[in-house]
Amino acid sequence: MTIPAVFSVATLGQASLNLTITKLIPAYVGYSSGSRLSDESAVREYIRTLIGNARNSLSTLRDSLRDGERMDDWKTLEGPLVKIDEFDAGLRTSLTGDAKRKLKGTNEISQNHLEGLMIKELRILEESKQVEAACQALLDTGNSVDSDALTEAAQAVSAKVNSVIGLFKERRAIISGLPLSLVTGETKDSTSTARVFVGAALITTLLLGYAWKNGMLG
Repeated sequence: MTIPAVFSVATLGQASLNLTITKLIPAYVGYSSGSRLSDESAVREYIRTLIGNARNSLSTLRDSLRDGERMDDWKTLEGPLVKIDEFDAGLRTSLTGDAKRKLKGTNEISQNHLEGLMIKELRILEESKQVEAACQALLDTGNSVDSDALTEAAQAVSAKVNSVIGLFKERRAIISGLPLSLVTGETKDSTSTARVFVGAALITTLLLGYAWKNGMLG
């Protein structure tokens, strides 16, 4: 007996992606027909949390530098803060137009498109976590480093946020239904590389969960 398309089983790649993202966002269920808009919103809100933490770190450091009368140095942080605010403005915006109709509709999303979307979301999540970590590191060391080191670190944060903004725009395009090759320029080779990345991320998540469960992380 053939399983109806609406109940089609996820591919191994999608199952791995779903598990990895769910470890980060428990409410996420992988864009099943009844969860598409809520999943999309849950991803945006989680990214907003990471980016918000990053902004708080930079704001705290900026205030500390200003109080210490390092005027040129605290102004160095204005660049990445503006970029973070730009990104957050995009994250606050719900889907509209074709993108919303694509998710809200009853038409099944193709397996290839769904896997491409989930790969893109995992990359955004991972890079947003890198932004959060980089800003925390800046907060921890910013008062003790010289101006050149601070400027270099701030520029690196701005570049990383720009990268994530680009990925987020690609995510919106994928949701709107544009072909993956048009959105990302991915070839078969790059798709294979992406799957290796997903596998590595899954293994890392599972190992961290095992270590935490067994008290190995202190």
